[in-house]
Amino acid sequence: MESVLPFEAYYENSFGEKLWLDRAPYVINDGTLFNHEWKFTTSSRPLNEGTKLLSAKRPNAEKTVELDVYADSAKELADALENLEKHFGKDISALSAGKLWIGNRFMRCWCRTGKKELSRDFVSMAKVTLSVMPEIPVWCRETVYAHLPGVSEDVQGHKYSYRYPYRYGTGMSGINIYNMSYLPSPMRIIFYGPAVNPRIVMDGKVIGVNTTLLAGEYAVIDQQMRQIYKISKDGVRTNIFDNRVKNGLVFDFALPGTSFVNISSDAGVDITVIEQRSEPRWSLR
Repeated sequence: MESVLPFEAYYENSFGEKLWLDRAPYVINDGTLFNHEWKFTTSSRPLNEGTKLLSAKRPNAEKTVELDVYADSAKELADALENLEKHFGKDISALSAGKLWIGNRFMRCWCRTGKKELSRDFVSMAKVTLSVMPEIPVWCRETVYAHLPGVSEDVQGHKYSYRYPYRYGTGMSGINIYNMSYLPSPMRIIFYGPAVNPRIVMDGKVIGVNTTLLAGEYAVIDQQMRQIYKISKDGVRTNIFDNRVKNGLVFDFALPGTSFVNISSDAGVDITVIEQRSEPRWSLR
């Protein structure tokens, strides 16, 4: 049995564990994950001659997906169903969203198994209705641009999945980043210590935090989640939202096309551009 989706599909929970959904014993048998809706607010034009669009929002609605589960025996089927529940349940218990991957794009979400139908004819087959609740109702693709101070092309120490392509800066002054979307895209900016009051300047906008980072510490500005926090050497997370540069620009997204980012400190910086779409691309570009 083959998946109806044109790309590979899997769910990566918040513990980094993958569950493939396009191969045995689990196979998605419908393509409704590509469906999406917009909620429009409209008004009538004068004399009722047409409609004026006032705003458009993506409703954060729960999706349902049909999943076939099949095995070689009734016991293996029971194990597969149990594993499905355990894999999704970890994120629900942790209140932390996982990632549903379709091709090279993902949606942050929670999944749960709802209705289960056992086959009357085959004891090793079942159909599961999978409920998908988005944390944010967009499909994302991330590209990471790294500035390594004092280093030209040395990429040692950066470990990353092939799904997160890196672009490397070649000097102290800054880097070029590229937003392939036709819309502004949120960024996740990570400043690495040691650094004092690290900043970037992009398109004339100053984005940074007023804090001291020791070696082994880093600070994160997550525009998509609207969070700013610091991680200590021991892994302790501290909210430093109030330490942001208070110019009203810290959550301004990257503009479409190429932007030059000036690094105004000696901090190492990773800038992740997060392309957001209402549905995954039909190609892997």
